[in-house]
Amino acid sequence: MKHLVWKLSLVIFAAAITLRAQDAQNQEAARYNDEGVALYEAGKYQEAVQQFDRAIALLPGFATAHFNLGMVYFKLKDFGKSLLSFQNVTTLRPNYAVGFNQLGIVYMELNRDKEALVALETANRLQPNDATILFNQGAVYIRLKKFKAAVPLLEQARDADRENSDIRLNLAYAYTMQKQFDKAIPEAKKAAELLPNDNTVRYFLGYLYSNVRNKEAALAQQRTIETRDPALAKRLYNLIYSDELLVVTYDEIKRR
Repeated sequence: MKHLVWKLSLVIFAAAITLRAQDAQNQEAARYNDEGVALYEAGKYQEAVQQFDRAIALLPGFATAHFNLGMVYFKLKDFGKSLLSFQNVTTLRPNYAVGFNQLGIVYMELNRDKEALVALETANRLQPNDATILFNQGAVYIRLKKFKAAVPLLEQARDADRENSDIRLNLAYAYTMQKQFDKAIPEAKKAAELLPNDNTVRYFLGYLYSNVRNKEAALAQQRTIETRDPALAKRLYNLIYSDELLVVTYDEIKRR
């Protein structure tokens, strides 16, 4: 991941959205687009690119084909071309929130966080209270270490999608970085309920309990992961009984 502190794999919080060309004037372009969608879903990304390119050549203003092409390039990690595709989408459909959300995501991959924020703020304005958009905005602020700014966005995202573990964990992390452990613990606890087999989440929760000197609760987390990841459990045990507690990041956990 590279955007979200607690997302275990980040190909962002955006699904591979498939849009159909219902409003396409050119039926041949629509056919190429639909063939590209089928190839994308089959994991044949290079072939999908060819079909979307054909659709766009026939109908340059076909925003759906530009969007789908951007998704394919994103999957191929060709973020420069993906960026151009989503820029085309937002030019052709300036009121389409999902296009701006995807544009923001690509900017994040390119480490252009300020531009990502502009795109995501536009998406939020067009489609308020959308958990995905709010989540991505909060993620950018976390990357920028602006945790105070991240919190209200992630709180709103949580309230819009209460069963999303990634939102809960990022919110817990933002609270933690402000030493608001009393607020972080309920979010991490809920995330642990949603991800009962995730050892790093249990480690994080144990770490939070340690910070509020709740040794019994911290040890309960340590025991939970002991048989599944002895090395990580030992780390947590040592942390519980250490005198100094340091804020750790997800990447640091993964290296241990």
